[in-house]
Amino acid sequence: MESEPKFVNWVKPDVSHEIGEIERTSKTLGIPIDKIKIAIEKAEIVNLDDQVWSLLENTDSCDVQSLEDVARLADQVSRDYKAIAEAYLAGKPMQSPIVIRHGNTFHLISGNTRLMVARALNIAPKVLICEI
Repeated sequence: MESEPKFVNWVKPDVSHEIGEIERTSKTLGIPIDKIKIAIEKAEIVNLDDQVWSLLENTDSCDVQSLEDVARLADQVSRDYKAIAEAYLAGKPMQSPIVIRHGNTFHLISGNTRLMVARALNIAPKVLICEI
């Protein structure tokens, strides 16, 4: 695998592809699913700075240091991190992870594996931050 990404073309995530994660978040946070969907539609892709990344709930992506870390964590939840790493390195479009901001809390809705691989490859990720 090549070691440096050429360019990451961050794109807005397909809500229908992330519906299971959105439903899980709706139940976990007690926020109606329609309210989350509207917030996602209105949100823009922004840089994920290290401070917000360290505050993200329900992810250990900020602590990843290598692809070996990613492999260990991804295997626990049956995620294909290799395809994501290859897409980053090939410069293919990457759906941005979705984060919900609820008060002072940042909760990752989807994109944990994308964030882990980005950290391992030293890529500054962009995310969709949805304000609730």
